[in-house]
Amino acid sequence: MRARRLAKIAAVTDRTLMMNDGFSRLESLANKFRQRLYVVIREKDLDAKPLLKFSQQIVEITAQYESKVLINSRADVALSLTPKAGVHLPENGIPFSLARSIMGEDTLVGRSVHDQQGAQAAVQAGADYLFIAPVFSVPGKGPALGVDGLRRIVDGIPERIPVFALGGISRENVFLLRGLVDGVASIRGIWRNDLAPALENLISVSPPVPT
Repeated sequence: MRARRLAKIAAVTDRTLMMNDGFSRLESLANKFRQRLYVVIREKDLDAKPLLKFSQQIVEITAQYESKVLINSRADVALSLTPKAGVHLPENGIPFSLARSIMGEDTLVGRSVHDQQGAQAAVQAGADYLFIAPVFSVPGKGPALGVDGLRRIVDGIPERIPVFALGGISRENVFLLRGLVDGVASIRGIWRNDLAPALENLISVSPPVPT
């Protein structure tokens, strides 16, 4: 199987980390990576109305750059924003078939997975992309997959499906992911900006054509 090109970045939101310059940072990322930027809106404490309002702000920032916006778990909120937003499903979230029936065939629906079984189930269900986690150690998130565990899962995923690594990714270990995945997903590393320089350096040497 050919090596994957690390050419995408997924920014997972956290309002507590975005308070000062989150929106300006988001616009900078969207301007730089455009269609290769995925923004996953993950605000579990928000009810539907404030979540929709927050999501609309994100869509307004990213739309001109054609970046992708996904709403975590809430297909109902995502549906209100189609075709500008899709839905990202946790592995224990609603059935993929239900999300697809709600969102339609032309809207992005992706899923987080944690092992080979979960990945294969998501592939068979028709996931448009996958997050695999936790790749590196994260307190409270269970055993880390490590690079070898990640590779075993990715090897069974068709190349047409973008794969993102998530969990414990830092400036020191992000380079280990080159050739293994299509993208890196992060929360703290994005909004604290400590991971961004390493990501931008890696992605800058990847092809600019988005997929």
